[in-house]
Amino acid sequence: MIKVLRETHETPKSVAHSLEIAGGINRFHEPNYRAVWGWNRLAWIGGKFAERDPATGALLREVVELRQEPKYPAVNRWHIEKWMPPETYGSPRAWWAQTMEIEGGPKHSGVRSISSARRI
Repeated sequence: MIKVLRETHETPKSVAHSLEIAGGINRFHEPNYRAVWGWNRLAWIGGKFAERDPATGALLREVVELRQEPKYPAVNRWHIEKWMPPETYGSPRAWWAQTMEIEGGPKHSGVRSISSARRI
């Protein structure tokens, strides 16, 4: 079995504390802002994925499935996320309509990334 290793980091306490002071807390007594390392944020993504030969890049097969993939394309940096109340997204029906994906359609997520910082 192949095991994929990915770089993960815990948010430094001083950064988490600064974000809590700057942004306050939400109705669940959690900070409104948080810093997350790109590889730490995985999301279930469903769709058609192309699997390629690593040596040649030739298409081996296409599969339709659910996978846990990085939420942000820039995985090697910190991202600042802002908590948003559910009513921001409208009714459950409206949220479903906005986040449901059709092959070739737009992608949406529930947490907004407001910025990212490149690791130096």
